[in-house]
Amino acid sequence: MRNMRAVIPIAIAVGLSGCATHRLQQPSVAEPVSTEWSTVLALGPQTSVVIALDDRDVRKGRVCDVSDATLCIWEYDGSVFVRRSIARAEIARVTVHEEVGPMNPRRDRFIGASLGSAFVGGLAGLIVATVQRNKTLSGASAAMFFGSIITAAEMEKRGYPRPKYEDRVVYVRP
Repeated sequence: MRNMRAVIPIAIAVGLSGCATHRLQQPSVAEPVSTEWSTVLALGPQTSVVIALDDRDVRKGRVCDVSDATLCIWEYDGSVFVRRSIARAEIARVTVHEEVGPMNPRRDRFIGASLGSAFVGGLAGLIVATVQRNKTLSGASAAMFFGSIITAAEMEKRGYPRPKYEDRVVYVRP
């Protein structure tokens, strides 16, 4: 009976880790495509763009500078970034490549809640095990506690949550 009371905080933490918020994602509303060069002039530095040229060539890069006559980008050329200036007359379409949020926010929240609950449950179990001098509970709680820390650190290293990107056409030459 004494061991059961020690396991209760861990069971509650693990049980609560399944309570993820349930919410529908809002659909994105498509904006009308502009034929005005002023939309390109409004792009900030380092904005990620994809540029379709007249000769069906495509250039990808980050905005460096925009003027009435040219669009200048930093383009990755194998191993270095090269500054390229493209004349306005050559540009058929400009698309902005932007981060719109996490790829799967519901899953990421669930994973975060599960890791947080395992962390809290393992810590609570360690405290109870120390007070009761219970080596079995101490070992299980330490495994849960340190396992959650190691898992969270590994997920951070691998770039979770992964971002979701969306392409939005901002300019089409009339």
